[in-house]
Amino acid sequence: MDLDHNASSRGCPRRQPSRLANAAGSAVAQEAPAGPPGEIDILLPYRPPYDWASMLEFLRRRAITGIETVSADCYARTMQLDGEQGMVAVRAADGNVLRATVRFSKPSVLPVIVARLSRVFDLAVDPSVIAAHLAKDRVLAPLVKARPGLRVPGAWDGFELSMRAVLGQQITVAAAVRLAGRMVAAHGEPLARPDGDLTHVFPRPETIAATDLASLGMPRSRAATLSAVAEAAIADTHLFDTTGGLDEAVKRLRKIRGVGEWTAQYIALRQLHEPDAFPSADIGLMRAMARLEGRDYSSSELLARADAWRPWRAYAAQHLWTSG
Repeated sequence: MDLDHNASSRGCPRRQPSRLANAAGSAVAQEAPAGPPGEIDILLPYRPPYDWASMLEFLRRRAITGIETVSADCYARTMQLDGEQGMVAVRAADGNVLRATVRFSKPSVLPVIVARLSRVFDLAVDPSVIAAHLAKDRVLAPLVKARPGLRVPGAWDGFELSMRAVLGQQITVAAAVRLAGRMVAAHGEPLARPDGDLTHVFPRPETIAATDLASLGMPRSRAATLSAVAEAAIADTHLFDTTGGLDEAVKRLRKIRGVGEWTAQYIALRQLHEPDAFPSADIGLMRAMARLEGRDYSSSELLARADAWRPWRAYAAQHLWTSG
């Protein structure tokens, strides 16, 4: 899979698929010219509508140099699973599906890749159910009408997402992405076969736990939190698994030194895909509500206001973030 195309298609091959697979990982009865060895196209269905433009924009603003690229119509990233490196490129296709072109040497890992892609692109939900509930709110109703297919972007990997969340504490998205890029360049494992701007895989917890990250240009307290999260991930390999519901997940994450309510809720929202997760202390959410309602909100006031949005507060948050 050649990922090094021109700017309009960078990260997204346009060849015919060598083999098609459905979201369950089984082959579909469709033949096409053979592609490079170890490469497969997977069709990932979803219930329409789907706001692909908003999904790509969210991922573009957060793309980490070295491991992700986003073009006008495609998201591509590197991965490391079961000791092997690989890449995946995803774009919208006809027929209410996304097409993922995967380059990976172990076919046995394809179900894991499919599950992660489903989480990243929030493919399992019925948007009509969520939209019908949120549209009952006078503030959210016009936002839902404008973007009925809005999804909550998930995370490829729990440890990677936790690092993003900690790096983003009390700084802008752009600043957090720059720090993450420095982390990848300094401590990520280089690809054996780099492809254009895709050059590394994200650092492992063991590497982060053994590294003084303050040299990357962040407060020592934040570097210490990153190390604490890495140590927790090493000690508990299921730390970022979906178990026990939202309250249990937040409680578990907040036991990590330096992880507060905002960080725990954000991890629950994007990695654990808890549909009712809601980081009420997020400055972007408070500013969005202030703009839409013409009054300032504190974190506690916003949390109370969001009670009417349950059990879909994560989607309400995504609408508020996107509204700006």
